[in-house]
Amino acid sequence: MIAESGVFVVPSRASSHDAAMANAGAWLDPAVQRVWSDFLQDSSANPRCAPATRSWPGSSGTSPATAA
Repeated sequence: MIAESGVFVVPSRASSHDAAMANAGAWLDPAVQRVWSDFLQDSSANPRCAPATRSWPGSSGTSPATAA
């Protein structure tokens, strides 16, 4: 799996600004980010979420995509 990080951008005049902000907020929720960062074995997009804690079986802390 290849994951790429980027920025969240919601134009101030977006036709669905409130929905876009709610969507970004849901994605950044610590409960969601904890699962995502554990899956990627990487840091979270939310700085309030602790770094990944779980390693994949048979690996040295890398994701299944990069585990030997």
